[in-house]
This record gives sequence, C-alpha cells and structure tokens, in this order.
Amino acid sequence: MKNESYDKKITVEFINQLLQKESLLGDKSFLDTDCIIEQSVWKSKLIEDKFKLYIQENLKIENINFLNFQIDLFNKFKITQELVPKKNIIENREYIEFNESFKDNEFAYLDWLEKKNCKKGFSSISKPLFNENYDLAMVRFEKICGPLCGGGVIVLYELKSKKWMQKVVIDNWIK
Repeated sequence: MKNESYDKKITVEFINQLLQKESLLGDKSFLDTDCIIEQSVWKSKLIEDKFKLYIQENLKIENINFLNFQIDLFNKFKITQELVPKKNIIENREYIEFNESFKDNEFAYLDWLEKKNCKKGFSSISKPLFNENYDLAMVRFEKICGPLCGGGVIVLYELKSKKWMQKVVIDNWIK
C-alpha cells in the first residue's frame, strides 16, 4: 500500500541521492549553496489545472486520486534540517523579504544574502512527484542568487537498480 509514510521514505531517499550526485558537480551544481528555501515556489508559476496536467502527462499518471495525493503532498512539503543538515534553511517569510529587497535597489539583495550567510545565493528543491509505481519522479531545483543570477531545471528521473537516474531534462532556464 502506497501511503504518506511510504512516499516520505522514497522522497528522503530520492533527495539524498540527488544531493549526493549534485555535490560531485561542485560549483556547476544548482544546489552548490549554503542555504536552501523551505518550500519550492514552482507551483506559483502555473495555475492549478495546468500544473496537474503537466504532472500527469510527464509522469504518465492514470489514477486521478493518486495524482491528487501527490499534489497534496507536494503542497505540504517543506525542506527540513534532517534532509539538508549542512544548509541554512530560508523560511517562506524570509524568501518574501528577499524578493522585496531589490525592488527599490537592484543590489540590495547582496546585503540580504550576506546577512543570511548565503554568500553564494540559495537553492530550491521541490518535493519529487512520483508516478503510481514510484519508478518515475519529477523534481524542480534551482539556484537563486539575485535578479540576474541563477537558473534551474525540471528533470524526470527513473529508478533503475535502486538508483534514481536522470532520464530527461524537461525544462531549464538561466535568470
């Protein structure tokens, strides 16, 4: 039976593998930062119906109840110190502060990053969304370091021999 505790176990395994692989890339990784935001901002860029369709199509989810289950877990998901023990976690309210910091002064974000001890900016990792068999996962991760700095990817992973392997980059961007 696939339930919340099973999903959490697979999510933790997935994120641990992702962080381990990304650490090998050093400063070329979108996750090479001292800080990470508590909750991914991915969904805010797509309206709910389009977001669901996007997930359903990319993960080939047939069961609408399972899709809703995944979306519900996605919406509740927050990065914890358990997942990223070596990173400072930026809470949602602090992320809003960051966005406000450069509205009047395009370089004020640098002071904000220094004050938060995030000299390289910060990362964001969404909860991986899984298909019904838990052998496909889609995740969005990015690096945010200012108005003209950073980038990210949306990647589809496939589970092969107990290892999550990148299958395809669905989208990528540079800020």
